[in-house]
Amino acid sequence: DGHIETMKITTRCPGKHKIVLRVSTGEEEAMQTEFETTSVPLPNKPATTIGRRGSGNREFKYASGVTVNQEGHFLVADRDNTRLQEFDENGRFIRCIPCTKNPCGVTTTPRGETIITEWNEDQVHILNADGQLMYSIGNK
Repeated sequence: DGHIETMKITTRCPGKHKIVLRVSTGEEEAMQTEFETTSVPLPNKPATTIGRRGSGNREFKYASGVTVNQEGHFLVADRDNTRLQEFDENGRFIRCIPCTKNPCGVTTTPRGETIITEWNEDQVHILNADGQLMYSIGNK
């Protein structure tokens, strides 16, 4: 059905890695994110697996975007649960950040702000490091 139920990051060699994460609807690629990380993986096993389908913590209805912030935490846009979920570098749940509509894309700034695009909306939202809305750009 095009939904991401788990995210797995697999490396075969310890050290620094460039990871390209592609989210697909099944028919077309919806987004792509690149970042670098350092890992000490178990051979041929995922370094990290986060989540399953659902609406609780560590669960996703439609994981539509992901980024890594300055602390090395993963921020995942959980579109149909109208929220972002934050995980540490080991995949442990940190917090849930409620969103007004359906977050789709997510990125962070060097100042620690989070920028979110909304699915099917003409808005971009900028949150401070605490996850509070600072302002929005675009039409409601």
